[in-house]
Amino acid sequence: EGLRLHPLISGGGQEQGLRAGTENYYYIGGLALAAKLILEDRDKKNTAMAAMKDALLKALAKEDVEFSINGNGDENDVPYILNLSFPGVKSEVLLHYLEGEHIYVSQGSACHSRTKGSSETLMAMGRNDEERDASLRFSFADDTPIEAMGRVARAVKAGVEMIALMRGGK
Repeated sequence: EGLRLHPLISGGGQEQGLRAGTENYYYIGGLALAAKLILEDRDKKNTAMAAMKDALLKALAKEDVEFSINGNGDENDVPYILNLSFPGVKSEVLLHYLEGEHIYVSQGSACHSRTKGSSETLMAMGRNDEERDASLRFSFADDTPIEAMGRVARAVKAGVEMIALMRGGK
């Protein structure tokens, strides 16, 4: 009570005088269709994404790549995102190596892609500075072939080995 809101857009008296203009029914319809399409077969898509995540984990293990999962590593994790730490590796260097192989990953969450600094989420999970600096996020989509996970794992292995050589390791 007693609060006077000012209109966002001046003009007609629509929306109790707070926003002038006619609703964009084409955009509203487009949003409704997008919501319908994204929800179609959601369980089937989530199962496929979880299988892809599992395929990448198995392929990395098969390639003998050392990594740890940032998350529970169970069915409660989001099926289309996998965050891994690679000990002794600077994630930025591995990210650029993978870009050269046309494999695109991220160092952090999409909503913080333009910010510098450690992931607050990984910090809250108790990851130390080294683990946070060695973390990459892999995201999966409906059109990503599960067969590509072997290639991704081989590229990660090559990148990790190249970084170890650059650091004077084996």
